[in-house]
Amino acid sequence: MPEVSFQDGKLLISGYINGATVHGIDGLHAKELRRLMVFNCELRKVSQWLSRIPDAQQGLDKDQSDVFSALADAAIVGFCRCFYTKHPLRPLKQKGMLTTDQKRQLQRLINVRHNLVAHDAQLTSGLYSLIVFGPDKSVIEALCLNIVAPFSGLSELDVLRELCSVVLEWVKNEYERVASLIVAEFRAMPESIRASAPAFTIDILPAEDHFAP
Repeated sequence: MPEVSFQDGKLLISGYINGATVHGIDGLHAKELRRLMVFNCELRKVSQWLSRIPDAQQGLDKDQSDVFSALADAAIVGFCRCFYTKHPLRPLKQKGMLTTDQKRQLQRLINVRHNLVAHDAQLTSGLYSLIVFGPDKSVIEALCLNIVAPFSGLSELDVLRELCSVVLEWVKNEYERVASLIVAEFRAMPESIRASAPAFTIDILPAEDHFAP
């Protein structure tokens, strides 16, 4: 893929021959290309986060453990979002992408995401109210234990690594397939029609507070 950067307020796309121009396109294939790029970017982030989590986490100090735990939580949320049935761009379909066993693994990950990482179920599942007595049954202390198994310590983390690699490769291949269809369509057009495609431009807008009420 080309390198994209901002310089002096301009969007630069490198990696093409001198004199090449960039134009905007639309249509079903163009829309699908945009959809696949969203999932490609999401999955690449997930893959990068997972690559930063060591396979063996014994001996880590608390700060390191907290960082890797946060990366693991973010990774499973981002990965499962690609299959969320209410995704605004239409979720990825498992058919043709995953084997039967991998589909079961994905459902397991989704359940872990719901019950351990993202939803309220994990907030109360490991709560225990306790009273501590002394040897003579005198009352020492009342306390509550909150036992939560971090996702980063579960074997499902390795499953997530494997599935992310499989799904990312599928998305990349599908992106290339759709891009090839678009190229073939435009090559079949007369040069005059190709020349009429609007030049791609981008406006730099002032920063907005998208989270303002």
